[in-house]
Amino acid sequence: MEKEQIIIKKAKELFSEVGYKSTTMELLADRCNMGKGTLYLYFKSKEDVLKSIIEQLIGTIEEKVRNIEKLNISFSEQISMLLTEMIKIKKEQSLVVKLAFEAKQIGNKVVN
Repeated sequence: MEKEQIIIKKAKELFSEVGYKSTTMELLADRCNMGKGTLYLYFKSKEDVLKSIIEQLIGTIEEKVRNIEKLNISFSEQISMLLTEMIKIKKEQSLVVKLAFEAKQIGNKVVN
């Protein structure tokens, strides 16, 4: 796993444990077993980390939509499959959804 993905994984863990607001770059660097300077080579701020997490979620959704569009099924079946996939994603990515709402509540520019 490349460092950027490790940082994102560890950030998700920290956000889940202490919340977005309480997570600092210093805590994240410690969790990743790297210096803050090294962390800043990959992400300028925790907002950038959150942005990457949200971008990954959006990429997953876009991929699901493309795959469903390729199927030779009716539009109503496509909608049904898409809704099923969205429910799965919400369950699997509940932390990301929670993070987005928490960040929005504190006025984070990434989600506003």
